[in-house]
Amino acid sequence: MTESFKLRGANLRRVSWRSHRSELESLRTIVFIEEQAVPTADEWDGMDDVSTHFLAERNDGTPVGCARLMPDGQVGRLAVLEAERRQGIGRQLMEAVIEFGERQSIGPLHLHAQLHAIKLYESLGFTITGDVFLDAGIEHVPMRLTRTASPSPALETYGLGEAALLPITDQVTELSRREFLTILGLEARGPSRFTAQGTEFFVIARSETPLGGAAITKAGDIIFFSTDLDDDAVQLLLHALIARAKRYGWLSLNLSPLGHRSTAIEKALEGTQYATHKTLIPIGQPKQREREGAVPYEVPEQWSLGLSDKNHWFTTHEQFTVLVRAMLASAQREIFIHSPTLLHDWASDKSVLKTLASLARAHRSTSVKILVWEVPALIKNNAPLLELSRKLSSSIQIKEVDSTHRNYPGEFIVVDKTSLAVQQDPYQPLGWVNPKAIARAREKERLFQSMWSHGLHNPNLRQMHI
Repeated sequence: MTESFKLRGANLRRVSWRSHRSELESLRTIVFIEEQAVPTADEWDGMDDVSTHFLAERNDGTPVGCARLMPDGQVGRLAVLEAERRQGIGRQLMEAVIEFGERQSIGPLHLHAQLHAIKLYESLGFTITGDVFLDAGIEHVPMRLTRTASPSPALETYGLGEAALLPITDQVTELSRREFLTILGLEARGPSRFTAQGTEFFVIARSETPLGGAAITKAGDIIFFSTDLDDDAVQLLLHALIARAKRYGWLSLNLSPLGHRSTAIEKALEGTQYATHKTLIPIGQPKQREREGAVPYEVPEQWSLGLSDKNHWFTTHEQFTVLVRAMLASAQREIFIHSPTLLHDWASDKSVLKTLASLARAHRSTSVKILVWEVPALIKNNAPLLELSRKLSSSIQIKEVDSTHRNYPGEFIVVDKTSLAVQQDPYQPLGWVNPKAIARAREKERLFQSMWSHGLHNPNLRQMHI
């Protein structure tokens, strides 16, 4: 599915990689690989299939520019042909990406900006959040969207899909559990129902006045939905939940925890493609789940022979764990782990823990470094990898990521500057592992080292439980 709208002398469309791969590849090859000498392995990172793409074309259909929005909110691959530059196409592509990302509740939006483009991104509402680093041999700085600039006059002449780019009075925002309970006055009404790990909270406001909200678990259960909203507010709030479900690849959203209150939702969705079926809102293709009795997942033979340099995709916790086991087993010197939660199947797998312990004890020069975000959750749940780091503290080091460097919410693991595992969302098993992603592994290592240098030595991470 594509969406079309007018740009100054060109047309801009939101497209998929599958439908417009040749056009997107051509543009990025010219601008990045040929003009900027970006290594091919760096440019084609395996994330295009799961990303949203924007394509600018002349009136005769000739592609002139593109941009990419990844599932975790990272904006990138902004490219405009040299002959078409300085006409505002790059800015308008970015404005379209920002509008779409905010409408779909994707974010926070962030990017790695080449130094010459900093002023453009600052004018769009992005702020520098870290130091200069090298990416594919080019200096960049991390930036994050902290405010949205007013759209250019040209942007107001078109819309993305059903949402026109006009002043919006209703806005849905994702909040922390504490903010959600405070804003909706739910502190005294059984807040314990909202303690499930991974629950996400949304509040809808009209002209900055909160109207209500919703809460959804990582299992796809809508456990709270305000009942006193008008039809417009209900639909907008639901669209935010549906967008999140699509991002996670869920088959449906479950209304059954709402009981009789699900009637309002059923009415709001009546006649739409999301019309409810009993207590479910059907979303799309079913996500793959581990099934009892299913054939165990095995590492591809090419991997075991040391021949694979491909991305091996995983869509279940079992697959991710098996691939991580194989990747860590090949480690000879160092392992870097960035995991906001560190509370996943692979992180408590006995084989993984044994491999990490063996590497840590192998030699004085071997090391394992771990970066985490959610320290209280790790301590509360006695994360096995945290306990291991406490026992082998001289060779398994762990730090908390500084708040100003939390630009990448996903998980990644780098082994010996060669192997790389990437999971875009820390709560959902969707990503890839590549045993020979040398260029990408080194890029992630640079990102890790930058965060590590600013990391915090939280004393609670070292305190042993007696």
